[in-house]
Amino acid sequence: MKKTFDCVKMMRDIRTKLSRRYISHPELLECDLGKIRKKYGFPEPQPTPRAKRVAEMKAEYGSGKPKGN
Repeated sequence: MKKTFDCVKMMRDIRTKLSRRYISHPELLECDLGKIRKKYGFPEPQPTPRAKRVAEMKAEYGSGKPKGN
């Protein structure tokens, strides 16, 4: 049986076309994603908060005890 439609080839062509478009114009990606979010009601992505680093006591190498105590 001969295929009349090759969906795998179609998807590869679409991905290639979009990759070339977004590589040459990265701002278009954000614009297109914004349109999709608005159309389907998706929320805007929120920046993930970075974990605050806690200062650790400095210890000398080889000893199991922290300095200053």
